[in-house]
Amino acid sequence: MPVAVGAPAVVRYIELRDGELTLITQEDIKAATNNFDINALIGRGSTAEVFRGRIGNRDVAIKRFDSNSLRSSLIQQQLVRELEMYVNFHHPHLLPLLAACADPSCLCLVSPYLPLGSLADVMQNPQTKITYIADWRLRLQLGINVTEALDYLHTSTPSKPRVVHRDVKLTNILLRNNADIGRLEAILIDLGIAKVFHETVAMGAQTTVMGTHGYVDPQYAFGQGVSKYSDIFALGVVLLQLLTGCSVAFDTSLAIPALYLRHRQVLSEQRGSLIAEPNVWPHHIAEYLGWLVYSCTADSAANRPDSCRTIASTLRLLLDFNPSTGASNIPIIRPSAPPPPPPKVRECIVCYGENGPINCRFMPCMHSCVCLVDAQQFLSSHQPCPLCRRPIQNVQEGLFEHTNTAF
Repeated sequence: MPVAVGAPAVVRYIELRDGELTLITQEDIKAATNNFDINALIGRGSTAEVFRGRIGNRDVAIKRFDSNSLRSSLIQQQLVRELEMYVNFHHPHLLPLLAACADPSCLCLVSPYLPLGSLADVMQNPQTKITYIADWRLRLQLGINVTEALDYLHTSTPSKPRVVHRDVKLTNILLRNNADIGRLEAILIDLGIAKVFHETVAMGAQTTVMGTHGYVDPQYAFGQGVSKYSDIFALGVVLLQLLTGCSVAFDTSLAIPALYLRHRQVLSEQRGSLIAEPNVWPHHIAEYLGWLVYSCTADSAANRPDSCRTIASTLRLLLDFNPSTGASNIPIIRPSAPPPPPPKVRECIVCYGENGPINCRFMPCMHSCVCLVDAQQFLSSHQPCPLCRRPIQNVQEGLFEHTNTAF
């Protein structure tokens, strides 16, 4: 679906789904959030804020993009990219989009509001963890939901390309109470930095490293390219969190998640029961799930499961586990070694390479993350570094090899 973004005086609205939200105006959006009242704020990212609102008789989540004058055209491009992702990808475990407003002064995407919040919200609260996800079967089922959504993104069809999500984490997994099946299910959200990659590139395309500390694949962080194996690594960290009941310990000095480092030896020895959350996991299930986590987070992508479909099949076998037969008959299939990655080209995290690849770095923080055109805009407008938020004193030109992960 083409998306037209009008001039400031022109407002164009785009209906994406049949349903109650057939026409969204800027006035409706402001009324739904009490003019974006701070009390309605439920989330904040580097380029957008999310507000809870109500339109008609439906609770919605409204993602409002930053539309300041300096970066308005770039933010509009990001909205169009994300909108195109939502238009082209439809899956039961991907958050659907209901409508969009492309008014440059009120760039918004509207989706259903899920009151339980994210899997991170539930796991970080001992009471909600006991209330909602104390059953190991449900945790496995949530893992299957996310894995199936990723497999859908990773699989190309004549009508859609392959996509790497690039930001799989607990906070991007919402919980929905599905009355039809009588239990919770997981919904993967945020396709804002998802990356299309070509079928012919087995290992993946070189691109600016983006994602969240604690989940980023070290191979990807060190310039080996982004591919489905990057998402498989992050999925392994999510499964480890479901196993241990712990949040990721963020250490920006480490490329590998600290939570994973603490348990790596135990996982490699197939002793997942030693780190499993007490009174949740059966011994054999924990042992095998731990080994699956170890496989997903292997140092080399060649030693990880070959697809999310393989992982989902394994999780289903664990879900149907019979203690009397054991788990030794559950296979993990690994891919053959992928070909060498293509030549390294790093994209600007602001314009995604439209103004050119990364060819400079900010000083004094030394973050090399944007092209020279956008760097000069940051410098002239006195905006801080988009990664660390430190003031920018000057910009150095050059092809700097080190990469940095976006927060």
